[in-house]
Amino acid sequence: MKRLLTLAACAAVLSAAAPSRADESVQQLVDILRAQSAEKTAVKERFTPAAGVKVSQVQITVKINIRSDIPADAKPTCSGYLLHNNSNNVSFQENATMISTRKGATATCVLTIPFAWPDANLAGIVYANASIYWGAGQSSGLINRSSSRSAVPLPMPPEGGTAKTSLDFTL
Repeated sequence: MKRLLTLAACAAVLSAAAPSRADESVQQLVDILRAQSAEKTAVKERFTPAAGVKVSQVQITVKINIRSDIPADAKPTCSGYLLHNNSNNVSFQENATMISTRKGATATCVLTIPFAWPDANLAGIVYANASIYWGAGQSSGLINRSSSRSAVPLPMPPEGGTAKTSLDFTL
């Protein structure tokens, strides 16, 4: 809808400014928007898993209790990764990283890590791991801090399903 309004506004300006070239300019705008739409569709198709691939996700909720001298406005970074070995001992791994949200001395991340692993062992387990990091950067007298932890092994979620776990850290 927004594109149509933008296109209509551009067409009105062009037709008022140069009536003889308005139709040509409008067609050029339409062609640009179609090309952008086709590009977005192509990107989406590249990330769509092939038929028969199991698509699931693991959600790792990370709670960080901040007890060190990290500045009150600093937000630690959370990373999570999943590891799975199928029955043929082929390993699969997925990673995700985000900046936490912070309220007072508590920071939180909810890492939702989707995966589509061919030949995954549906009766197997997924190992969910997480780490946290805060970089002092240019702050004088402060040090970088990090911590990592492995979660309890999780049963492989069913296709389209979600397995969840939570990990608490103190930084």
